[in-house]
Amino acid sequence: TGLPTGLPTGLPGLPPTANTQAPGGGGGPPVLLPLRPPQPPPGPAPPPGAPPAPPRPRLFVGNLAPDLTAETLSTIFEPFGKVVECALPTEPGRPGHRGYGFVTYDTPAAAKDACEQMDQFELLGRRLRVSWAQSTHSPAGQQGAPPAPPPAPPPSVPPGQAPGQAPGLAGQGPASWRCTLLKNMVGAEEASDPELAGEIKDECAKYGPVESVKVAVLAGQVRIFVLFKEPPSAGAAVAALNGRFFGGRVVEGAPYDHNRLLAGDLTG
Repeated sequence: TGLPTGLPTGLPGLPPTANTQAPGGGGGPPVLLPLRPPQPPPGPAPPPGAPPAPPRPRLFVGNLAPDLTAETLSTIFEPFGKVVECALPTEPGRPGHRGYGFVTYDTPAAAKDACEQMDQFELLGRRLRVSWAQSTHSPAGQQGAPPAPPPAPPPSVPPGQAPGQAPGLAGQGPASWRCTLLKNMVGAEEASDPELAGEIKDECAKYGPVESVKVAVLAGQVRIFVLFKEPPSAGAAVAALNGRFFGGRVVEGAPYDHNRLLAGDLTG
């Protein structure tokens, strides 16, 4: 009672098929399996003896605050160069990260500057431990202890520059500014509160040392200028406070040129 021979193995509009005997052998009807579509040719192979692509420079960052996010950490390290990956490994079955992370740059020069200047930088009340990572890549879900970093090159701090201060960043754009401008945080009637500046200074100190807080009212709008000691602190404050709800208001946070602030220009 087998199928008649000579029948086509495919139907119009369907992919080509191949006859395969039913499982178990015997005289069962053949099973029609779609043929594998043609595969694209593989890309060109590297020429023999060509050196492998150099790994991207990666830094280990330890002693992180529990509430720090990868987005904020990336923002803090961006003043030194383009960050191509920022990963905070997590603990299985537990919320949050494991207290350390990895920052990958696109150039060795950027990673070297960040390693030298961000080690021992105070962030959210903790001093960061920054060193060269032993391996070159760290997926976001990496488990286990961090690799033991090799000794970092000795930091070269120019005369008159404090350790942890990014060199040559003044006047090079928002990533180099030490001031955060906060709008829509309070109403004009609250701007005269003598305790307002102190409360904001305490709130922003979790992102780094704050030098001063200036509250100004221009055209009925309250502008709060928070001057940090270091540009990464200002970047962390912008990342954390912009869009945050405060007293029923949505805060607008943006970087502000500290040179303009120190010159008394509050109109930017």
